[in-house]
Amino acid sequence: MIVLILLKEYLGTDYRDFVEIVEVMDSIKEEVDLDQVLLFTTLEKFMTRIDSAAFTILLNKKLNLFYSWGE
Repeated sequence: MIVLILLKEYLGTDYRDFVEIVEVMDSIKEEVDLDQVLLFTTLEKFMTRIDSAAFTILLNKKLNLFYSWGE
């Protein structure tokens, strides 16, 4: 889910528009292994409920995976 949040922020869209974009992007759904697109409220609630310290830890782990991916 963190990858989807990061992509949403990168694209600069709101939650509803982002979910509509992901619905038509089969390559994104395959990369993040989504069988069905999440409801926009799922992403929104995740961001409002996650502790900022936990989010920072998750973000750092994802970024480390991203930057180490081609080594």
